[in-house]
Amino acid sequence: MHSLDYPTKPTSYDDQSLQTFVESHERAYRRNTLLARWGSGLIAQSCYFDWTVTLETDERAGLGRCQYTYNETYESGDDLVTGDSPTTVVTYYVDDSLIARAEKTGAANERDTLDPDPWESGVVLEPSE
Repeated sequence: MHSLDYPTKPTSYDDQSLQTFVESHERAYRRNTLLARWGSGLIAQSCYFDWTVTLETDERAGLGRCQYTYNETYESGDDLVTGDSPTTVVTYYVDDSLIARAEKTGAANERDTLDPDPWESGVVLEPSE
């Protein structure tokens, strides 16, 4: 299993561009996080998005949010272990100078709320991850 490249930031922050960026970035983030944990033992991994929405956008920045689950298969000694994640909700803030990401475990009560909030509980990521 190989790492995934992080997508470049969108050139515009319309709904489609932002939602595509959020899903692509989260796929790469999850895969690369699991590779860091399991190394060459990671055999398979997939993400399954329930929904992806735009919370706010203008010509300079955007807030996008998604809810998904993922699975992983890795080697542990002579055994193959398969795991399914709990539901994960992630909010991204993206502008020309930074990407901020906040994550929480558990299904969202509403799609259009800012929970988790990337300014309160998020981590600023380098665009070149």
